[in-house]
Amino acid sequence: MIAFSGCNSGQQKQNKNDSSELSEEVRAEMLESQNELSQMVSEEFANINDKIRELNRKIEEEGYQLNEEQNEALDEIQEKRVEVNDRLGEIENVSQEEWEHFRSSFENDLDEIKSKIDGILGEF
Repeated sequence: MIAFSGCNSGQQKQNKNDSSELSEEVRAEMLESQNELSQMVSEEFANINDKIRELNRKIEEEGYQLNEEQNEALDEIQEKRVEVNDRLGEIENVSQEEWEHFRSSFENDLDEIKSKIDGILGEF
């Protein structure tokens, strides 16, 4: 009985080591994915900011007045930018189970922002 328990104990230690290595690998992949998303968001925000500056320049140079719909779209863009920026600050707290949903909703929000600003710019 003692020999059997001793063998089982060694197997448990090996399983714990395997789990620990797998856990470290999962954490490293998660961290890499978080860093990739953060970098992508930074780049997208830079592009969005460039487009907003371009829009402001066109408004000033051409004296164009935005209509109510365009003003509402700009308000929505600003709200969404603030929301996305706030969520970016929480990226490290997202669990692995929630990660894919978090990432996809983040990317969808960025696409929505870009689409709205492109739509306004396209009306000039």
